[in-house]
Amino acid sequence: MSNDISNESSESSESSESEVASVADFFNNQEFLKREWDGRQTDWLLQWLCQFINKNGLEVGVTLTIGGMLVTGTLISHDKYFEQFSKDFSDPFAVSGTEVQEQMRSIILGFNPAVDPDEQLPALQYIHLKNARTYMSSSDHLPTKGTLWRGKIAAVDGFTLGFLGKVD
Repeated sequence: MSNDISNESSESSESSESEVASVADFFNNQEFLKREWDGRQTDWLLQWLCQFINKNGLEVGVTLTIGGMLVTGTLISHDKYFEQFSKDFSDPFAVSGTEVQEQMRSIILGFNPAVDPDEQLPALQYIHLKNARTYMSSSDHLPTKGTLWRGKIAAVDGFTLGFLGKVD
């Protein structure tokens, strides 16, 4: 009978040691932690909506709640965002010549690598809007004319489909 108790003790001790080792491995794997725990605060439905927009090239009006502010605009794909951003950023360089302008455009477009449509991608981390306006505590919005906007999906507290106010 005493043998059974000591065997159970040693098995329990080995089990506890392996659990401690696996917990240590768990917390030492930074990539896993980032993906598993940071993502838990991210709205999976908003990530899915952004992925759907990216795959299909559609555009839809959204209003986001972010830390007490409202951001409203048209949800666009990652590709459309980078195309417009590269144009907006490179246009002022036209005064230096079209070669400089095209170099700047190429640099910005280089931040948007080509993706195989059949490849399984990690969950999206950013949301892109055009004609975006930010509303603070008053009814005034910034900017007065809509703009290109990029934000972290994890920072979004909530969202609704549709625009807030009039659309240009």
